[in-house]
Amino acid sequence: MEKKMTSGEIAKKAGVSQKAIRLYDEKGLLRPAGYSEGNYRLYDEESLSMLNKIVALKKIGFSLEDIRDSLSNGKAEDIRSALELQLRAMEEKRYSINMVIDTIERTLSRKGVFDNRKHRRSCCVSHENIPQ
Repeated sequence: MEKKMTSGEIAKKAGVSQKAIRLYDEKGLLRPAGYSEGNYRLYDEESLSMLNKIVALKKIGFSLEDIRDSLSNGKAEDIRSALELQLRAMEEKRYSINMVIDTIERTLSRKGVFDNRKHRRSCCVSHENIPQ
């Protein structure tokens, strides 16, 4: 017989809170495998596998609704397609961030830019110069 886990145990294994487990249940993402005599939710290894998928998709930016839709279809190609879209969006963000970093580095490397000590002091106020 497979050992069942409480919501606290499965939450700890997946690195999420018990509140997240309840939310995922309310949203129809993660259903308990059963209930204890005290009517506590119980989960199995299949539940843990599903929870790990939910957590992974959430970490890369999927909304709970998108996750539910992808997982409820049960089609690997739907999840793959959604992941490919997310990957493209992340690559675009990375490109934009790299462009800003390059601009800042070029600006800072120009000779004479920000060499004026007076300017440096005025932009970086120390606590000893603040009037009491």
